[in-house]
Amino acid sequence: LTVAATVTSRPRLALTVTIRKHATLLFPRRRQRQYNKSPAFINTYARKHPYTPGVKIADQDPVTIGAYHTADIPFWFGTLESLNLFRSTRIWTDWDRDLSAKMMDSLIAFARTGNPATADVKWPARRAGDERKVTFGDRITIEKLDVKALDFLKANPAKPVQMGPPAPIRPRD
Repeated sequence: LTVAATVTSRPRLALTVTIRKHATLLFPRRRQRQYNKSPAFINTYARKHPYTPGVKIADQDPVTIGAYHTADIPFWFGTLESLNLFRSTRIWTDWDRDLSAKMMDSLIAFARTGNPATADVKWPARRAGDERKVTFGDRITIEKLDVKALDFLKANPAKPVQMGPPAPIRPRD
């Protein structure tokens, strides 16, 4: 999966997602050098939602779940309360609201200028030899990217899986 953000002379956000054959993970470094000279910015979301005590959610265990896929979306778009629309599932803290405001500011800065850095989030552009990312979690930090782990994934692609014949179609009850 390769994700690259592109900015032209008219600032806009363009997201390109390419799924490679056999689900090989290719880090955007090569594609960035090959096709685009715009800077790339990397982030990780690591904040666990503050669940309402005792809440039951069909596909989640609030006690053991961490920062799940798409958990950052309400923060980027400022829609935290949408998760409490029909019943209380989260007890958002002042930090959650502050984090959301800072993430929205970065998103808007990126859309306007091609650079998500703001006064509150000193977001570095990816540079060869100095690859860092912003982590949004219980605080906002700048961390060194583990490029050796990504190189390992590139050097050891997933093997194709042989699929059997499809299951026979049965009438529904």
